[in-house]
Amino acid sequence: ACDVAESELPEITRVAEIVAQRYLNGGQIGFLANAQALQQELMGRSGGMIHMGFARSTKTDRPEAEKTNDVAIIGWERPPAARELQSLKDARARGCYVIGFGPRKMAALTEYLSTCDAWFDTGFGNDDCVVRLDDGSMAGRGNCLMNVLHGWTLTAEIVSALTRHGKMPTMWKSFSYADGREWADRYVG
Repeated sequence: ACDVAESELPEITRVAEIVAQRYLNGGQIGFLANAQALQQELMGRSGGMIHMGFARSTKTDRPEAEKTNDVAIIGWERPPAARELQSLKDARARGCYVIGFGPRKMAALTEYLSTCDAWFDTGFGNDDCVVRLDDGSMAGRGNCLMNVLHGWTLTAEIVSALTRHGKMPTMWKSFSYADGREWADRYVG
């Protein structure tokens, strides 16, 4: 799985450069809510960007020109809820660059693919079990794993792209450090 994500690095880097430029132009990087794993993984884990999330802006009054530079991220490891397609269309209509993560082979996502500006494919479909148990049954979730690998690789490449422009985004520090919560209190909001 790591080798697959690494092989897609040129495309991930290309998308990260677009995201970085939009961020430098005042756009926010946020998530379209869908109760699946990717946004929870990227939104608050140590090593990630603190200001990922539309409610985590450092500016309270952004002009429309900045808002049209927003980037919306959404991922699926299982079929979407009906309302999610309209959420994507609304984001695109307001100028968001939409990045989708999930299985291209999942029929329920066919229309979503064309609504996203960029898509990172898990390589699986509805059946993403990857581990055979002793009794012959299958377990594990390949879609979730691939989304997370692509998501963290994209995050790293966004940070890399921003640093090439002289901007270092504020990153989460683990709460397992004695000053982890103090760090968060200092930078969130």
